[in-house]
Amino acid sequence: MDKPLFQSTDFDEGMSLYKQGRVSQALTRFMTAASQQPDWPQAQHNVANCLRALGRNKEAISAYRKVLLINPRFAASLNDLAVALDKAGELDEALALREKVVEYTVKGREYAYLNYGNSLARSGRVEEAIESYRASIAINPGYATAHHNLGKRFDEQGRFEEASDCYRQALRCDSEDIDALRSLAYSLSKLKRTDEAIPVWEDFLKRQPRNSSAITSLAACVLVRAIETDSPHMLSRCLALLRKALWLNPRNIGAWFLLREYLTTDKNHPGIHKQNTADNETQDLSA
Repeated sequence: MDKPLFQSTDFDEGMSLYKQGRVSQALTRFMTAASQQPDWPQAQHNVANCLRALGRNKEAISAYRKVLLINPRFAASLNDLAVALDKAGELDEALALREKVVEYTVKGREYAYLNYGNSLARSGRVEEAIESYRASIAINPGYATAHHNLGKRFDEQGRFEEASDCYRQALRCDSEDIDALRSLAYSLSKLKRTDEAIPVWEDFLKRQPRNSSAITSLAACVLVRAIETDSPHMLSRCLALLRKALWLNPRNIGAWFLLREYLTTDKNHPGIHKQNTADNETQDLSA
């Protein structure tokens, strides 16, 4: 005979309060529901989630463990306990839990494989992480985050061509994935394909126009193109970008170093210098 469903007014009120962002009050309701029906894993799980949301990570870990005493295959608690353990620096136990989540999860296995891959990567097991991301993609080829994280692992191995392919695929899955867009721009820059990197950085800056670091990265690509093409216009644009980057963030060390490189380039390329001097007179900080 099936066990009857758990019910509680306190649980329902806790759900409503949690959705309103009133986490402390929700915690009180969930604790009441859990004490009244101690075999109810979801109530205890929600207690743990509230504790974690309140920054009480150590207590949250204990609460998740209580859930797993009730139901060792409760995938949500296995996963969230792994998150809490990651934060506490207990990477080995977190990784073991992620493996169980993959085993026990039926619906949404692509997410389980993604999280398992992340844990493997944090533990330095990059090749296994790559396989886990690939398993996630095999289940859901449209999962942008899995493509992006796979690309990041390739990036870490210096496999920039494969990384850029992954980032492009992530953007095909989700054109609004700004993190994948930035990663693609960095990857193309590392490949020294500045003619491709420049429009990607420009697209990124349409979405984050005040990102000083991204402006500096675009300026670096523009400087390379200025030297490659002997272009005074590109050199002038590089200076304008650096001025804007430093105006937005005067402590941008990368921009200061690049400015020094720009000045060296301007000095060592007299063919560019004459036209560039005239161009610079019209630049302002908000270019």
